[in-house]
Amino acid sequence: MTPGRVRLGTKAASLARLAPVLTSARVLPLVHFTLTEWRADRAAVLDRVLAEPWSPGPLIVRSSGHGEDAANGSLAGRFRSVAGVRGRAALADAVDEVVRSYHCPLPRDQVLVQPELTRPVMSGVACSRHPATGAPYRVVSWVEGPGARTDGVTSGRGRALRTWYGAAGAPRAVAPGPRVAAVVELLWELEELTGVDALDVEFAVTRDEELILLQARPLAAPRRQPSAPAHHRHLARVSDAVARACRDQEDRCGRPALFGVMPDWNPAEIIGTHPRPLALSLYWRLITDRAWARARARYGYRDLRGVPLLVDFAGLPYVDVRASAASLVPADVAPATARWLVTHWTGELAQHPELHDKFETRAVLSCYAPGAHRRLADLVRHGLPRSGPGRWPAACAPSPRGWSRDPGGGGTWSSCAGWPRGSPARRRPARPTWPGASPCASSTAHCPSPGSRAPPSWPPTCSTAWSPRAPWSRTTGRPSCAA
Repeated sequence: MTPGRVRLGTKAASLARLAPVLTSARVLPLVHFTLTEWRADRAAVLDRVLAEPWSPGPLIVRSSGHGEDAANGSLAGRFRSVAGVRGRAALADAVDEVVRSYHCPLPRDQVLVQPELTRPVMSGVACSRHPATGAPYRVVSWVEGPGARTDGVTSGRGRALRTWYGAAGAPRAVAPGPRVAAVVELLWELEELTGVDALDVEFAVTRDEELILLQARPLAAPRRQPSAPAHHRHLARVSDAVARACRDQEDRCGRPALFGVMPDWNPAEIIGTHPRPLALSLYWRLITDRAWARARARYGYRDLRGVPLLVDFAGLPYVDVRASAASLVPADVAPATARWLVTHWTGELAQHPELHDKFETRAVLSCYAPGAHRRLADLVRHGLPRSGPGRWPAACAPSPRGWSRDPGGGGTWSSCAGWPRGSPARRRPARPTWPGASPCASSTAHCPSPGSRAPPSWPPTCSTAWSPRAPWSRTTGRPSCAA
């Protein structure tokens, strides 16, 4: 913190001091008074407010207590604000309501009256440092659109809340759009004016694209804050680590690289997004180094042993989504097709990040399940490569303990796991069978042959002695099936 030209105080005092010097935004006109003034002569205070040229319009009466915006603790949202005030009587009632919200009022506590900003196109909150850690990030949270409200973020009632993080040392042009860029510029100017490098700002944008400063206060952030230069050097090292992780395993997992905290083995919910080093190392050792890949290879998926599922950037665990997607591709899928599937599934998550905790089931076609034929048709429609003229790849899902094509042809799957002629949506798919199955008397079902490693996917309707309750061999791990 360095000395600045403007000293922050109560909400009203800060806005009144910033109004004549601020250039990147505008402060709405205001009148403020203390509780002592209000109790001494209510009529004089009301006359002063109603004498303003903006007083006929809707007004907002806001709290401005001395303990509300302190640097060592914030009482944001604790006290009342009353909007839509018109007329002398309504103004007096609104002031009384705000005063009553001060549970232990002090004579020097204030009340602030301003013209109400109606129908903004964007509103939100911006911090010059991360509010939880104090790290030097610009954090802007906002709602925008026709239904935006000035308290859309602070009240929690705003829909489609968006948040952007930008390193304080990064170029200002990286903000997503001119409105957020203007808010970032406002943060820079407020830091220079006040000499405070941890600020909490409320703002709104009018229909004329004018940025309005609604509040500026010190951010009640942790005191141990890294300096911006030191943080920038640390980010450079993390950037190098991300670049290396993107290049690693391209031959086996493909591109593009994507990392998340909740796909697959979901470190966010198991060890947390900020795990202790011991928890992170145990998670690596026990699960995400080799065990995860070894288990999937046993079920007929691609063998990715030697490819780590988890990477860490500055001690934060992320799942390599490429590795996750590649590990759910059947082992007998051609390399070109496997690469296409990984690229497509990774792109699905990039376009729909809300699927990050359902990646293996909603984005990836990893097993036969209700709707699998429809999802396979979607892959075909999006360009699933063919293995030859008029033929689909030899398999489109795992064979052992999974699902595959009908080796005898016919039904839903052709002799190369292709889609049937005609519209997939209009045809009832035949039940897929296990590899190594031998045809029974019925043409609609197959039983596992003596050499098969997996049970059938449904009870066969043929004249065999096998049933879902048939005993399994303890030595071979296979079901017994006798004709």
